[in-house]
Amino acid sequence: MESRAALISIHPEHVERIFSGAKKIEFRRRWTSRSVETLYIYATAPVQRIVGFAKIARVTQGTPTQLWRLTREIEGGITRRKLFTYLNGSSKGVAIVLKKITLVPGGVDPRLCLGRDFRPPQSFKYLSEREVSHINSAGGS
Repeated sequence: MESRAALISIHPEHVERIFSGAKKIEFRRRWTSRSVETLYIYATAPVQRIVGFAKIARVTQGTPTQLWRLTREIEGGITRRKLFTYLNGSSKGVAIVLKKITLVPGGVDPRLCLGRDFRPPQSFKYLSEREVSHINSAGGS
């Protein structure tokens, strides 16, 4: 059976806002073609660890203006200027609405679960069931 999980890289400042509840939407310029239910969160440098996971409530594609409107309904945790700057040059973007956000205390070194040659994904990385199992075991969940 195919996993329905993906790993994404997020800057630590945004990771903190996600786990504090101030950011419930993760924005992307593009998203997966497969259905993803669980999103594993990799905090980029200087943290460089898989720090938690969240269930995906829904994924919405739209223009920057449409996505900005969504942040007024659901806490997007980003300013209008930052959103529009991030999506500059793209006619559409993606809003991933998160729910059931779970912090993994201490995080997980991705090289232990995903291999010594691990490279953080630029956009996202599908995770196999085996990889999900390794992450969950290492994180104590």
